[in-house]
Amino acid sequence: MEIATRYLRERRQVEIMFCDSGAGIAPDVAEHLFEPMFTTKQSGGGLGLVIARDIIAEHRGRIELVSGSSGAVFLLALPVAESAKIAAEYVEVKANAA
Repeated sequence: MEIATRYLRERRQVEIMFCDSGAGIAPDVAEHLFEPMFTTKQSGGGLGLVIARDIIAEHRGRIELVSGSSGAVFLLALPVAESAKIAAEYVEVKANAA
């Protein structure tokens, strides 16, 4: 799992990208990822991404599947809080979460 972050000054937004090296997500599955009760697993309720999307939306952000062909890549974008003090320079951080 790789996690990369960046600050987009012009959009006043922080992006967090989550990348894995798994089998990927088939296109027919990708189109249903954010539907309630949709799951490809034998156990689970199919609500994880739905709940995550709703929480992120309440914070005026978004989550989307960027790529599912070779591993999954999700992008989460959130607006910067008005009171936050941001460094003058663009900052990008990459970390191996595994």
